[in-house]
Amino acid sequence: MKAAEECVRVVVRLSTGPASIVELLSPEGDSLMRLVDPGLENLGAEIEDGLAKHDAQNARFLDYLFSYRPADPADRREAERLAAQLRSDDIETRTNASAALVKMGRPARLALGALDRRGLDAEARARIDGVLAALDRWHRRIEPAGLDHDIAYLSLLTDPRATDRLRRIGRPGPGLRWSADADGYERK
Repeated sequence: MKAAEECVRVVVRLSTGPASIVELLSPEGDSLMRLVDPGLENLGAEIEDGLAKHDAQNARFLDYLFSYRPADPADRREAERLAAQLRSDDIETRTNASAALVKMGRPARLALGALDRRGLDAEARARIDGVLAALDRWHRRIEPAGLDHDIAYLSLLTDPRATDRLRRIGRPGPGLRWSADADGYERK
């Protein structure tokens, strides 16, 4: 189990009359787990379950972060191919295509955002909206904060993909500016 300070901000005990509520919060303040009158003998197992959930969310966040790269026509074609599978008569094909688009990360978000949805049935449009909603959850945490090119943040990550990303994007410096299109620092 990871150190509690890495994974959770605090365990809060609130009294609500005869019952107690124990809540485990992520560093972002999201509720990972809430127990009502837990009978503290099970608290350790419940906290481990909450930490496992947080670790899974953190892994998905990092997968999305490391999917950042310059726009590539091959990514667009793959996203369009998968989007076409959302119209399949086979539920498994549609489900697998949705999962593959989410796993693709930012390239899928860019391609699906520009996709012409005319001619798509309601279910395909709903699945695209679902994929975009899943990706937007991570996008809203990364883009506004600039985490995709924050040298200090990327340097703190122990994931080997962080080192690769740092090499690829370069370092900020005099006469350089961040270019989202190039996904790296460029001359002004």
